[in-house]
Amino acid sequence: MEVSKKVANFATRKVIKFMIQTSVSRRRTSIQLQSQLLGELRDRARRGKTSVSSIIESILMDSLYSEPNEETIAAMEESRSGIYAGTIDMSSIEAFKRSMGL
Repeated sequence: MEVSKKVANFATRKVIKFMIQTSVSRRRTSIQLQSQLLGELRDRARRGKTSVSSIIESILMDSLYSEPNEETIAAMEESRSGIYAGTIDMSSIEAFKRSMGL
């Protein structure tokens, strides 16, 4: 990649990060995490060129605001109920598709 493209990408990331940080009010807090988990979060942050805080915030936002739709809730309840769903035939791809109703 050319130097000018690297500079442009870096500048774009900085502008986006600035916009995100300035558009939302944030408060500092502290939490305790298992050492191994924190290490994995740091590794992921490093690979993604972001911060551990951003990753934790993203995970929490997904968890809090990602509610399943009615069809998914029904499927989850059916799965938890233990109702037998039938047998899957894995002898061939055609048999598999038939046993899945496809």
